[in-house]
Amino acid sequence: MRPGLPSIFPQPPAWVLPQAKYDLDFRNMRYWGGTEAISSVLGNNGRIGSLVAGPQSGSTGLYAPDGNGLLVGFAAYVPRITLGKGLWAEQARTNVCLYCRDMTNAVWSKTNMTATRNQVGADGVANGATSLTATAANATCLQSITAAANSRVTSGYVRRLAGTGPISMTQDNAATWTPLTLTNGYAVVNVPSATVTNPVVGFKIETSGDSIAVDFVQCEIGTYPTTPILTTSAAATRLNEEPAFGDVAASSAAWGAHALLKDVFSGRGPWSFYGEYAGNPEVGSGWFMASDGPPNVAGGCNGGAFTFMGSTTSNNGTQGLANINKVAGRVTGIGSQACINGGSLSTLNTGAAGKPQPGASITHVGLGNNGAGNSSGPLNGYIARMTFWASEITDGQMIEFTR
Repeated sequence: MRPGLPSIFPQPPAWVLPQAKYDLDFRNMRYWGGTEAISSVLGNNGRIGSLVAGPQSGSTGLYAPDGNGLLVGFAAYVPRITLGKGLWAEQARTNVCLYCRDMTNAVWSKTNMTATRNQVGADGVANGATSLTATAANATCLQSITAAANSRVTSGYVRRLAGTGPISMTQDNAATWTPLTLTNGYAVVNVPSATVTNPVVGFKIETSGDSIAVDFVQCEIGTYPTTPILTTSAAATRLNEEPAFGDVAASSAAWGAHALLKDVFSGRGPWSFYGEYAGNPEVGSGWFMASDGPPNVAGGCNGGAFTFMGSTTSNNGTQGLANINKVAGRVTGIGSQACINGGSLSTLNTGAAGKPQPGASITHVGLGNNGAGNSSGPLNGYIARMTFWASEITDGQMIEFTR
């Protein structure tokens, strides 16, 4: 099997959790689906076989980091899955910083600074990034952007090439400078979010002769920077991402058109799940998965509690792309319960919403979203793993899995 392709197994391999019906290890790009055929070839709509549908927006010029920090580019409609991280799902953002990789372009105004596009980029591509070298003290490279007042965050992939002097970044025309801590490897750096009208973004190198490599500069509305959106002569937009189980366009019949929905969620018996995810949700609670009918699973990565089918944990999750939250839940004829990060089980929800929903009208289950746009509280991060059982897992398993 070639590296990076989903794996197909005739019997559950050792990494699959015991008795799991489906185990989707996005982090390691290996998938177990019982009798479901999981193809290693992506279809026109970016499916992994028929199991996971890619985002329907068709956005291009999108990237996401893998576990080593290397950026990976993705074609339209393909689920953004990176080795070492997982399946990405982010809200709509627009990068208004032009020529985000090429600071030799005239939109970037250089003062006592030379720019040469001669550096290996954050995506590993030769001559993808720009080197900036100070020819005198306090050299700057700035871009003026026409944009209405809004809370914005400006970020970029930056590494040090030469020197040890201070390097800083601005988005308010040098009214304030944010000091950067750099090494010889690319790291995402950003100016803290602030309300800005007509931002002027860029870099300052204080010591003559010092130099840095810069790639994927991004100015977007929001509190936290998101993954890169490539620009050249015009601003570019990543539409709201909606990877899902099933057909997010709702063109297929309920349940029967999708094996996971049919095998796990639509039965009259109990079912359970386990998941790992990280994110920076800015709207709502940050969905782990949700549908146009039960089940609905949300929360945890925004620093709040985790909710599953109306049952909410007493302990909280942790926000941030470096903070993996581990969650589990089960639904039986008695009710639903959830667990996050090894905490105690939530109070049993014995209401109708906390019990199996046989024959419910459902066409999809959104992954990291609920398919309703930015207002729905997207994950703004990645799902590392999702495991499902068409049975009830125990209290001990829920706590042990999520430690």
